Amino acid sequence: MRTWIIIFIILIMGTAGYFLFSERTTIVTSKSCDADNAARLNIITAFTKDWPEFEKTIKERPALGSTVWGIPYNFQFIGNNRMLISFEDGHVTLASVIQYKCKDENPQGFSIAETLTDYPFSEAVWNDIHNQYGDDKSFGVYSYTKSIFRNGAPVQYDTWTEVPENIFILHPKGY
Repeated sequence: MRTWIIIFIILIMGTAGYFLFSERTTIVTSKSCDADNAARLNIITAFTKDWPEFEKTIKERPALGSTVWGIPYNFQFIGNNRMLISFEDGHVTLASVIQYKCKDENPQGFSIAETLTDYPFSEAVWNDIHNQYGDDKSFGVYSYTKSIFRNGAPVQYDTWTEVPENIFILHPKGY
C-alpha cells in the first residue's frame, strides 16, 4: 500500500512540475479585417478605389448604351469576409455578394461569389442569401450608405455611414 502512495505522489509531483515548468504556447488569433466600424470603412474605401477595374469582372454588362457600372451605393457586411453591394448603370440595378481575404488586417483579393438581378430583395430572399453566405451567425449585419429614404424624406451623408436599417430589403415607402 505504501508503495502505491509513493507512486501516486510521484505522479502528482511530476504532473505539477510539467505544467509549472513547461513552455506554454499561446494561440494568437489575428483580428479580422472587418471586425469593427473603422475596419469596415477601410474595406469600403479599398473596394471603391479598386472599382474601375473590378466592375469589368462582372459578367452582366450595363444596358441601353451604358458602358460601366456605377460605384456601389450600398454595402452590407453579412459574414466574416463577405459583403453585399448594390450598384447600377442608370437603368439596371444589381447586387453582388463579394468575398475578400484579410492579410495583416487589410482587405485584398475581392471576388464575386454571386451576382443577383432581383434587387432589392424581399425579406425571404435576403434571409436565404444571408443563410447561404453569412458564414458566422454571431457576426451580425452592418449596413453602410451615403443616402437613405427615412421617415418620408431623403437623408444624405457626406461619408459612408452605418445605418440600422436593412437597406437590401425592399421598403417601397422608405424606412
